[in-house]
Amino acid sequence: MTSTRTWAGWVSLLVLTTACGGDPEERAREASDSGAGGTGSTTGGSAGAAGSASAGGSASAGGSASAGGSTSAGGSASAGGSAGAAPGECTGDASAKLVHFDDFDDEALHEDRWNAKNCIWDAHSSLDTCPKPSTLRARSGSRSLRTALTYHDGTTGVDSWYHKKDNPSDDHTHRSELSIKSWSGFDPSQLKLGDEQWYGFSMYLPGKGDAHADPALSLSVRHSYLIPWQLHDVPDPGEISRNPPLAFSLYGVPKEPLPAFPDTEGKAPGAQTSPPSIPPTHWLWWTLNDSQAIQTDREYDGSHHFYAGKWANELGTWVDWVVRYKPNHTSEGILEIWRNGTKVASYFGPNSFNDQAAPYLKIGQYSGRLTLGTPVPADWPEQTVVYLDSHKLALAPANPSTPADTDNCAYRLVAPQGTPH
Repeated sequence: MTSTRTWAGWVSLLVLTTACGGDPEERAREASDSGAGGTGSTTGGSAGAAGSASAGGSASAGGSASAGGSTSAGGSASAGGSAGAAPGECTGDASAKLVHFDDFDDEALHEDRWNAKNCIWDAHSSLDTCPKPSTLRARSGSRSLRTALTYHDGTTGVDSWYHKKDNPSDDHTHRSELSIKSWSGFDPSQLKLGDEQWYGFSMYLPGKGDAHADPALSLSVRHSYLIPWQLHDVPDPGEISRNPPLAFSLYGVPKEPLPAFPDTEGKAPGAQTSPPSIPPTHWLWWTLNDSQAIQTDREYDGSHHFYAGKWANELGTWVDWVVRYKPNHTSEGILEIWRNGTKVASYFGPNSFNDQAAPYLKIGQYSGRLTLGTPVPADWPEQTVVYLDSHKLALAPANPSTPADTDNCAYRLVAPQGTPH
């Protein structure tokens, strides 16, 4: 972990602090959409399976297998056994409850569950950039959410970039996102620090020779980040907008070989040599934390970064993710992540900011962009396409603060199910 307030010193994160922080008008709107809540207490930190120690902590390795689950809104954990639990039983919080989900199986986007303002914000006059259900492929059911960003017209000139609102003096196209909305009695703005959340979803990245003519995913070495899933901050009154406390990026460029466990202490997400040279090919999760009651800068107390495999080896297939997140700026925080049923991160310690409300969910694509006036690099893709499906959120207030496995009741509720096509 970075011990004290060094985040802004990393070159690649100078891009993040201006980009992920967001447009002031946009953040003000999103903060009003997301609401406010309470705070946490105590200090310290440690790491568990597949994690790395923060101050005063320790690390170990681990893994687990996949299991079954349930999908009905408001339902609780029940059927689907796996190793370590009797059939039909589960471990942890048996009262865990599914509060938000979307299989994207309807023809139109469920606008009662998602706020689509961030895709309209980035619209180009000749391009429809909003995420929408697609019948081209699905993790389960008949559709999935297709998200696409078209960056430029296919040439490499200074004027080749597309711009938000079709305004050449404004930023390059870099965003096509949805943010979570209240649904079926669940209000995400009421989530507070210390509320244990479990997310499940599946992601598909097209490969070469895609049957539906989607471009194979590739990223420029200067991309800095491409984030399809994040939990963004909700600033308290008087605070600035900051980077997402928890983010999932496709811009993983670790030094080879990979460390023995995924947490790269003190290494910035996407850190590159200058000039950049390492192709971004790895799944990368990161979390940020800071204890200031009112934060007026984008320097943070600490960060942890978890490499979760190489997406370049998994193009053209669905990859399932389960995330256990208990946000807190103190030692009470929990982050555990499973990829295709195998645990790839387990960290116990500070993992959020000292805010009144818990971070809120955004899905889609959020991309790095270059300074206005920069020609399109030769390796910058014309378009990136990412599919998401089987998105679920469950709350598990009674889970013990110990490492979980795939027998956990909340895991079974959110883990993607069904037969992909």
